[in-house]
Amino acid sequence: MLGILNRDEKPEMARPAPMYHIAVSLLIAVLLNLAPWWRIGLSVTPDFLALVLLFWAIYQPSRIGMSVAFIAGLFMDVAHGAYLGQYALAYVTEIFVAQLIRQRILRFDPFRQSLHVIVLLFVMQLALLLVHQTNGARVVGLSYFYASLFGAVLWPFMVLGYAWLAHRKTEY
Repeated sequence: MLGILNRDEKPEMARPAPMYHIAVSLLIAVLLNLAPWWRIGLSVTPDFLALVLLFWAIYQPSRIGMSVAFIAGLFMDVAHGAYLGQYALAYVTEIFVAQLIRQRILRFDPFRQSLHVIVLLFVMQLALLLVHQTNGARVVGLSYFYASLFGAVLWPFMVLGYAWLAHRKTEY
């Protein structure tokens, strides 16, 4: 199941995902990133685009890689009014490390994968923090990294949800 090779079952995620699934999920992630979560009291929300890029880079590495992460990062830089290249650097760093340990991640079930995902999201946030600090931003506390924790909590739901969607589509 989900890219884990067992002798008696074919993994659902081994088949290439349709490009419209990838495009729609990236668009939804961008919209979720741009939503004003702070207005409803959710100040610590994960970077949804980083999470979706990570998902596709792990499960469909031939379709989503560092170039897509770089372009998505530039878009988020412009959308957030950040220093140009800040999110691009963070997303590319995250995807690079994910591609290095991709085979290891795929050996685990989605709940154990989330332990790897929290580290990858932490690396992405650390890259953002280093850019902020070199430009004279204020020192942040540990609460800055809570978004990585919440992103890792969402990971199993993303994996199982997409597996359900892919399985449902093939039943027709």
